[in-house]
Formats: sequence, structure tokens, C-alpha cells
Amino acid sequence: NVLIEVESITPSEATVVFDIYETIAIPVEPAIPNITFAEGKTKDESEFRCDPEVINITGPAAQLRQIKKCTAVSRKSAALDTSYTLANDEIVLYTEDGTIIEQSPFKFDTTSFQIYVPVLTQKTVGLTLGISKAPSSFDKDSISFDYSVNSLTIASKTSKLEDIPDTIEIGKVLLSDLKPGFTQTYPIDLADYINLSNVDTVTVTLNDEGLASKTLYIDNFEISNAPSNYDFEVITQRTEITVVGPADIIESITSKDIIADVNLSNATADTIQGESFNHDVNYSCPNYDNVWVATQSNVILTKTEKTTEEETTENYPDNMY
Repeated sequence: NVLIEVESITPSEATVVFDIYETIAIPVEPAIPNITFAEGKTKDESEFRCDPEVINITGPAAQLRQIKKCTAVSRKSAALDTSYTLANDEIVLYTEDGTIIEQSPFKFDTTSFQIYVPVLTQKTVGLTLGISKAPSSFDKDSISFDYSVNSLTIASKTSKLEDIPDTIEIGKVLLSDLKPGFTQTYPIDLADYINLSNVDTVTVTLNDEGLASKTLYIDNFEISNAPSNYDFEVITQRTEITVVGPADIIESITSKDIIADVNLSNATADTIQGESFNHDVNYSCPNYDNVWVATQSNVILTKTEKTTEEETTENYPDNMY
């Protein structure tokens, strides 16, 4: 037997830290630093995820509290044009300020994750505002608008770029609401498309350069498509309207250029109750395809039920002739 005597220990003192081992659950974020996307393609951030989505980490409680972020990282390089699933290569832990944390004090319930990379087709599209209740003779292209943003970048799960339209209609406006100075804000609702532009609303302004308006008084009303069992008459004497169009045309236009049509094609027993009732007027200016009436108005009509004459047949003696 060998007897060993310890003469000294250096250092002579040691600091011992006692801690409690705990387990925390923390979300896992995917990271794909070397993945790019083909032209016209982008990643769907809302569906970009790991499976599983949570990791359980066991270790000293004080050090666990430093963990503010966990990523599953794939180092694979690829240019994706369709959705893809990758296996992670490593787990990386971060402090609140983004410092990478040494992992040796910790144990993980798993270190294997699948990273789902959903790929969308994206396109930058123009904007349009639809014009409603315009006469068939009116040229809608004669009206132009200015938009607070001229385009939006949108995306779809479709794999074909041509399936996405070149323009998106952001809303509609009645032709009768368009006057010089018109401006309106519309919310962006893309239905089946994903808005990548971080724009929630678009303000539309009528481009009224070169336009003018004039007040006219209309008294020549026409009734069309009236139910055959009534006689109708407009008793409103006249209506006041505003016409809008190119300044040179508006200067010379008169009420004779305006057709005021009281179209009863949709009239029902409920809408024409009583001896008199109100009905809207459809205005048009068929002589000019770039002039419109910026007015909504009603007139009062009366109706009279038509009487039917019953034909009578006389019986004559057979030997009359």
C-alpha cells in the first residue's frame, strides 16, 4: 500500500452554485437562411412553421430563464418554386438581445424537426374602381382616377402566375356620385388573395382636370316598361340635375340633350301602391359618351287602372236576311 499525503489544494476554496432543475416549453421558430424562391414566388409567412411546434428544455432554472427564443435551423440551399418540407440541422437558443446561448447545460425532449415551407405565387397588380349604373352609351374609360397607391403585391396558393389577374377592383361607385372634387377611401378586401403590401386602405380621387359641371332643369320625363294594366303619368313638374363632362361640351349642353327615363320594369304591387308613388329617374346623355348626370332624384307618378271593354254579341233571327 502507498500512503499519499496531500500537502495543499489549489485553489483552496471553491464556489458552488446550487440551482433547481426545471423544464420549460418554448415555441420553435423555423429558420432557412440559405433558401431562396424562384421568380414570382414567395413564402407564406402565416403557414411557415415547424413540426413539432414546441420544444421541452430541461436545465438549471436560472439559465432556463435566459432563453427567449429557439429556432430549428436548416442549412440546406435551394431555390423553391413549390411548397417544400425540410429537416432541421440544428437547434439554436437565443437571449432577449439575440446572443446565442451555450446548450451544454440543457437537455431537449427532441432535436429533430420538420420545417414546412409553403410557397405562394405573387404578382404586382394594378387597381381599378368599378362604376355602377352607367348608361349603356356611356364610355367608362372617359373617367380616370388617382389612387393613393398605384399597385398592390398580392399572392395566391395557385401555382400559375396567369391565374392572378393584372388588375384588382377595390370597390364600386355610382356614376351619379362622381363630381369634381370626389374622393373616397376604400378598405382592401382581396377575398381569395393574400395582401403582401401592408396596405389596408386605398384613397381614390376623381381626376377632374378639364372637367366642368352645370346645373340643368329637366321637365321632359319619359316612362318606359310600364305594367300594361295601368296608365301612368309623371306629375313632378321638373327636377334639378348636375351634368359633368369636358368643359367645352358642358358649356354648350342643354336640358334637351338629357333623357330622363322613369323605368318601371321592376315595378311591383308593393312599389306602386296607392294612386301616387315615388320612383327614381335614370338620366343619360346619348349625344355624348363622356358626359354624365351626377344626380339621384325621384319623381311622383300617378296611376290609373285601365278599364276593359267587354264585347257583347247580339243574336239575330236566322231568317233576318
